[in-house]
Amino acid sequence: MRIALSLWHNRISPLFDTARHLVVLEFEHGKILLEQEETFSSDDPVSRVAMLSRLGVRTLICGAISGSLASMIHASGIRTIPFVAGEREEVIGAYLANALEGPALTMPGCCRGRGRFGRLPGWTGEFRGKQNILDDSYGVTGQGGRDMRGGNRQESRGQGQGRGRGRRPGVGKSMVAVNLAVSLMLAGKRVGLLDVDIHGPSVPRMLGLRGERIGVGVDTLLPAEVGGIKVMSLGLLIPGDEDAVIWRGPLKMGMIKQFLKDVEWGELDFLIIDLPPGTGDEPLSVCQLIEDADGAVVVTTPQDVATSDVRRCITFCRQLKLSVLGVVENMSGFACPGCGKVTEIFKTGGGERMAREMRVPFLGSVPIDPLIAQACDAGAPYVKEYAQTETARAFVRIIEPILNLPDK
Repeated sequence: MRIALSLWHNRISPLFDTARHLVVLEFEHGKILLEQEETFSSDDPVSRVAMLSRLGVRTLICGAISGSLASMIHASGIRTIPFVAGEREEVIGAYLANALEGPALTMPGCCRGRGRFGRLPGWTGEFRGKQNILDDSYGVTGQGGRDMRGGNRQESRGQGQGRGRGRRPGVGKSMVAVNLAVSLMLAGKRVGLLDVDIHGPSVPRMLGLRGERIGVGVDTLLPAEVGGIKVMSLGLLIPGDEDAVIWRGPLKMGMIKQFLKDVEWGELDFLIIDLPPGTGDEPLSVCQLIEDADGAVVVTTPQDVATSDVRRCITFCRQLKLSVLGVVENMSGFACPGCGKVTEIFKTGGGERMAREMRVPFLGSVPIDPLIAQACDAGAPYVKEYAQTETARAFVRIIEPILNLPDK
């Protein structure tokens, strides 16, 4: 029986589609008769399946697999044991002990980095320089002005913002994240944008990157670039909008760690991290991996049903000793496309009132503009395409305190 392990840096790759190496093992009566290493020459799904077939692999042990690639593997008669995390040797040991079958496939684990079959590798990289920011219902800021390449970060001047967001669904966190990143770029800063909304990555669509694919360097992933902004998202790795990513905690932790450590970011002033709603695995993982984050930018809408959830996100930040840099109230009033006048068609001021009651700064309000939806669907950054609108000017005001954050 021949099995194969998909690896990235001697551990199971969180996503088989981007695995760099393959270890092929042949067993007989529990003993290893053959062990050989192969390197994938391409990210092309057909070539990956062809390599598995050429090597006579009957079982593939891996992390997650995109839907279309999984179908091709299964059609080739190769069995998969997915959703596995851990170091190479401990996974082999678990397989030999028949511990990779049945319920173990769900990989129960906790956000502190322990998977079913051992501790996920720790990340010792640091953020140095000015600041990191979380955004959403909250956002995280990481320190920057450094070379982010491959875990060897070269200290330099500047600021880096990692912005993560813990918020209620539907308040426009990704839209705010994208336009804050573009606003910082227009202010002359070197910006990276990391989308860790694993189950619903929308940043590639908003930046016109649908259909784009990341490059693979020597032991690094190369981010996509648009308008001077470096972008990394799981949406750049999966084949289509219809493919669902069904992961539990350890796999998410592994992917976020890979995005932070193995992506060749280069020197950045700001790293904006766009997080999914809530206070779950993704924001916890980011806070643990970026221990010196400067703070969070919290995004809400004026309604009480939104601000009540955002209060929990602020409490979450405080419990993790993460500063809240401020609150952004999105969809606050309606900006007329003709005259620019802002009309309060819905209630406004809820975010500002909540910020005052929770004793955190209020960064500003972003009015509704129908052009925002058009720009997001077209992949054209709103603040760049419609710089003279009242809503675009709101973003300019919001980034002022972020630009003025002091060096640590």
